[in-house]
Amino acid sequence: HEDQCPYPVEETIRALTEYVKAGGGLVITHSGGRYAEAPVDKYWTKVYAAFGLELLHEEVVDDASKVEVDKWYDLFRVEDFADHPVAKGVPGLWLPIRRAESWGVTAFRTSPEWQWIARTAATARSVPKGKIDNYPKWDQPGTYAKGPIPVVVARTFGKGRIVFEAIHKDCCGWAYKIDKWPNWVERSTFNGKPGDALKLLENACAWAAKPSLSDASFTRNYKPVEPDYPPYRRIDTGRLPDEKAAWPARPVADRRPGVVGLVGIHSSHSDGESSVAEYVAEAKRLG
Repeated sequence: HEDQCPYPVEETIRALTEYVKAGGGLVITHSGGRYAEAPVDKYWTKVYAAFGLELLHEEVVDDASKVEVDKWYDLFRVEDFADHPVAKGVPGLWLPIRRAESWGVTAFRTSPEWQWIARTAATARSVPKGKIDNYPKWDQPGTYAKGPIPVVVARTFGKGRIVFEAIHKDCCGWAYKIDKWPNWVERSTFNGKPGDALKLLENACAWAAKPSLSDASFTRNYKPVEPDYPPYRRIDTGRLPDEKAAWPARPVADRRPGVVGLVGIHSSHSDGESSVAEYVAEAKRLG
């Protein structure tokens, strides 16, 4: 709820626009509102508008390419990609259709400055979500009566770059193999067709970060590894009272040089109190 959020939307807009205009990279993986009376979309609609992106209170579905994984998860296929570094090497995407246990793909529109990176087939459509329950109304028409519908877009903004993925944070790649959720969206094959959202996310981070790598104001404080802060590795989930989570140190020989990022995440093991402005300041300090 915006009136209960300690970070006013104006502060978030100012922090992000100043950061990207100066050459920072921003990769947005939008998590649309799923729970009843959770106005997540209202807050971020105002933020995204500053970058020329209009968030719709709708979700995308493509019944023609739907795969029923189990009683909880259905996926649809995306294989139309632009000739762009963010899409390089991505064989396709299997994206979630909203169900009881899964997040959907949020529909959106953009200003002309944005370029589509991935979009649906012509058989796709968007459907509105209820104002109170946030659940898709499958029998009602949305903004897009048919495809192609963009699901990943990119643009430059000042000296910086932005990538927007309408793929929820839980299945875009941030949480790959570190929790009990399935990884069908991140990397899987159905009907002989592979999907790789993880590769898409890797490309997005690399492309968005490139301008800042040549800017001394972003890189002067960069350290490849913080010596007293070991990389995160989840040992157990900590979801039950008798479970505990552990973060042991491990080698980082597989770390790729060049791309540096700061992931702000709320979890059951962190208070999530940092503001977006603080994320921006720390990201710039670390290069």
